[in-house]
Amino acid sequence: MAYGQRRCLVLRSRVSRYISCHPSYLIVVISLDVKSPEGLANHAETLSDYLYEYGGYPSLRGDYSVRFFEYLLSACWPKLHRRFCSWQGLGFIRTLEERVDLLKEHIDMIGTSAGPHESFSDRGPGDRTLVHLLYANRDNVFESMVPSVLPLEICQPLPSLNNLREAIVNAVEKGEWRDLYTGKTALDFHYLVYAIFLLAGQAIRKIKDHSKPLKQTGATNKASYDSLVKEFKKQILAAVLPMKLLQYVLSSTIFKKHVHVWTNDGAYLSELLPKWSQKRNNMRFGKKRGILATSKDGPSEEGPNDGGGDMPEESPTSGLGGENVDISKEGCEDDGDEDHAPEVCKPIY
Repeated sequence: MAYGQRRCLVLRSRVSRYISCHPSYLIVVISLDVKSPEGLANHAETLSDYLYEYGGYPSLRGDYSVRFFEYLLSACWPKLHRRFCSWQGLGFIRTLEERVDLLKEHIDMIGTSAGPHESFSDRGPGDRTLVHLLYANRDNVFESMVPSVLPLEICQPLPSLNNLREAIVNAVEKGEWRDLYTGKTALDFHYLVYAIFLLAGQAIRKIKDHSKPLKQTGATNKASYDSLVKEFKKQILAAVLPMKLLQYVLSSTIFKKHVHVWTNDGAYLSELLPKWSQKRNNMRFGKKRGILATSKDGPSEEGPNDGGGDMPEESPTSGLGGENVDISKEGCEDDGDEDHAPEVCKPIY
């Protein structure tokens, strides 16, 4: 049996108290099964102790929050992976890419009587948190991360997102928050949201890829197992910023108002929602954009309710953007091959 399977370490309780004693201590769990009594007890005690320490040491809250986010990401990534790899999730990301034209039609309506009725100059809950995160990481996000995933075939020329970046800088440095979402920045924001979804999906994909060897028998000694652990931790840490960006985007008022503009106050919402007839093409999109494994298409086609969706009344051969696909002629393998057997928590130090 491989190293790390026979010598499983149980997640320590009072983990945040260990953090306060040892600032370099980092909890990243290889797996977490809250269905088992032991796994649930460990997780519950970890949450309890984190909240206890967070409230008792205000000066260390920033450090606790960072480390706890890493713990949650390492514990919850399988569920996140299943959400990203569902045909509905992939369909939404694909819609962000392929229906930019609809947004362009509605941008000129911002601030007019024909457009959405809300005031798009007012900022709401979550906006400041998102903007400050983007501001603190603006060089990395706008110069490296976003250009690395935006497909050239849909972005000619590749957008610089300079209008949005300038608005973010002005908001933080000059207090000019009313210009964050305008006709000038709406398209930039759309491309940013799309890029963040791709970055987060690809990051979760890499975590899954590096988790597989830890469950296999290839690592037969401590040195090789430790090397696998190091790579797994590296992928967890690399996913932190994309997942934080996605969390903050989805929690922001700017995103909610952007959906209003994109759908013209919901008039085009049904047109943009993922449909069962598009499932096969959504899976192909997931592989093309690096969210799904290239050797597999994704969840199985057991029925119209697979993944939580309903079979629409549209033709089964019609796809997003007018392409034709016959889903009855091609099988779809399951990409979610996580081991569902109960397993104790195994921390990485």
